[in-house]
Amino acid sequence: MKTPKAIRVILKDQAKEAYEMLYKVVDEQKSKGRTNSEEIQLLKSINKKVEILRYNQAYGQGIAKEQIPKGLDVNNLF
Repeated sequence: MKTPKAIRVILKDQAKEAYEMLYKVVDEQKSKGRTNSEEIQLLKSINKKVEILRYNQAYGQGIAKEQIPKGLDVNNLF
């Protein structure tokens, strides 16, 4: 199996807030013994996509360089 390249998954603004809130909800549910809920499944799905990106950086639809916000300091974005 290939060693994953160093990649960054950046969540900003509302996406970051929503992810953090989802993480807290799932953590609370798991502390109460819950093992399956919509929130748990959603968090698993998001984390699974991050893992896919670690092994296949070209996964997804590429974004044209001129559409990448200047402040992100990235060469490519999917």
